[in-house]
Amino acid sequence: YYIDFDNLEKAFKDEKTTMIIFCNPANPVSRIWTKDELERLGKLAKDNNVIVLSDEIHGFLTRPNTSYIPFFSVNDTNKYNSVTAISVTKAFNLAGIHTSLCICFNKDLYKKVNRQINTDEVAEPNVFSCVSAIAALNKGREWLDSLREVLFSNRDYVGKYIDENIKELHLINGDATYLLWIDISKLTKDSDLFIKFLKERTGLILSSGKTYGKGGDGYIRMNVACPKVILDDALNRLKEGVKLFKESL
Repeated sequence: YYIDFDNLEKAFKDEKTTMIIFCNPANPVSRIWTKDELERLGKLAKDNNVIVLSDEIHGFLTRPNTSYIPFFSVNDTNKYNSVTAISVTKAFNLAGIHTSLCICFNKDLYKKVNRQINTDEVAEPNVFSCVSAIAALNKGREWLDSLREVLFSNRDYVGKYIDENIKELHLINGDATYLLWIDISKLTKDSDLFIKFLKERTGLILSSGKTYGKGGDGYIRMNVACPKVILDDALNRLKEGVKLFKESL
């Protein structure tokens, strides 16, 4: 997976385009963008008066000994023409506290963000939110490192299982997030049909790639943030589902 900069430039030159929502690292394809890619994107956005909203919620969840690059850290162009959104909710399993953070170095942009989150009444965190986020960010490194070991052990386990047992599918390699992008195009291009069949015949619920845009048909997304015993059960159901699906064609 790569950024189609020629197509992106055409979109940026449309006068109606004022912002890009950029997923860094990329979900669902698990891609960590390079510094050169981020620098090129930042310059292209700045040159065309487009603000970058960098969604970096998956940034904590990278393969052990691998890091992603925050968009604003690349250079001053990126730093002052962007808003970064992060949260501890995915990485530290704290979704129930409903909290997130915006990072903004541009004073004018900051004023707009601050005004809007107050207008929308989402700037009033509950009593646990700030305390939990601070605790996670300041004291959660050891726990997070252990989590990353487990998640990427699970990811590699799924890749090996698919290679050995479900030849019709292919796991897209990636170094970020616990959400796997799986190519099912050798089996079917209709992701919606396949996940419906899986649910009805095996009880396994996965996400259709079609949900993530027109390029997602022929793919499914799988969550591996779970104990190995649950993962084994899911993989056995997936294997059986593929077998039954082929027989139904």
